Amino acid sequence: MQSHSWCRPTTALFRSAEKRRRFKLEWFHDAIQLKNEQLTAVIIPSEGANMMSLKRGSTEILRAPRDQEAYLKRKILFGTPVLFPPNRIEDGQFSFNGTDYHLPLNEPVLNNHIHGFVSDRPFKIKSQSKSALTAVFDSADHPEISEGFPHHFQVELDFELTGESLTKRCRIRNSSDNEMPAGFGWHTSFVFDASTDIFQASVDEQWELDDRNLPTGNRSTAHIPSSLENVMLDDAYTDNGERKASIIRPDERILIDYQVSDTFTNWVIFHEGKGFICPEPYTWITNAPHLQNDPASGFQAIAPGDVLSVKASINIRLLEEEGK
Repeated sequence: MQSHSWCRPTTALFRSAEKRRRFKLEWFHDAIQLKNEQLTAVIIPSEGANMMSLKRGSTEILRAPRDQEAYLKRKILFGTPVLFPPNRIEDGQFSFNGTDYHLPLNEPVLNNHIHGFVSDRPFKIKSQSKSALTAVFDSADHPEISEGFPHHFQVELDFELTGESLTKRCRIRNSSDNEMPAGFGWHTSFVFDASTDIFQASVDEQWELDDRNLPTGNRSTAHIPSSLENVMLDDAYTDNGERKASIIRPDERILIDYQVSDTFTNWVIFHEGKGFICPEPYTWITNAPHLQNDPASGFQAIAPGDVLSVKASINIRLLEEEGK
C-alpha cells in the first residue's frame, strides 16, 4: 500500500512543485492526493474523508479552505462532507420501531440536531492507488454515538478518477441486530460566482420550511431563478427524476455535471452569495424521521446485515468539447 502522507521532496525544484500541488492544505498532515491525466483530488481521512479539493488542470472545482482558521469556523461548507444522517432532526429526537433516538443538539439556536455523526470524524484507509481510494468509518470506534443512536454501522467511501470524471460511492452497512434508520447526503460545495455562472438542478417540488428550517410537509412547484445573483437559498426540493445538478463557468469555459444515483430523491440547495453553492443530494429530506408516513420524504431503514449503496459523479468538461 502506498504512503498516506505527502512525499518529502529533496530538491528546491521539487519543493516548489510540492508547494504548488498542496496549495493551502499543508496543515492537513494526512492529506492524500489522487491524480490522473486530467484531474487532481485531495482527500483528508482525518476530517470525515472529505474530498477537500478537486481540480481540472489548475482550475479548482470545489470550495477549498484558504487556511485552517477559515476551515474550523464552518467546516461543513468546504469540500464534500459526508452527512449521515443529513440536515436537521427536530429536537434531536425521533422514534422508530419502538426505539427512541436522542441525537446531539449541535444546532442549539434552533434546538435541532444537524448533519449526523461522521462529517469530521476520522476514517481509516482500506486501499489506495494513484487514482483511487477507499476509506472506512466504524461506529464501534466511537461508542458515544450509540448512546443516542443504538446501532453498530460502517460507512465505506470510494473515490475514483477516470478521465474527466470523479466518481464517489458510499456503502452504509447495518451491523446491528435491529433495523436501522438510514439517511445519507453529500454537502458538496462548488466554486460559483453568481454574477457570471449558471446553475441548474433537477428539482420538482419545493418543501415548505418553518422558522426552524424544518419541512412542514407541504410542497409546491419548484422554481430556481436562472440567475442567482443576490439570491439566497437554503431550500429543500424533491428530485424530478433526472438526479442532476449542473454549473456552467463561462470564464473558465467549464461545464460541471453532478450526477447522482436513483437512491437520492431530494435536494437541499444552499447559496449565500459568497463565491460558492452547495447542491446537496439526499436519500431522505430534512427531518425525514418526523415525516415517516410521507413517501416523498425518502425515509428508509436498513435491515440487519444489509447495505445502503449510493453513487455520484462529478464530470468536468470544457465547453469547447460540448460543441463538437
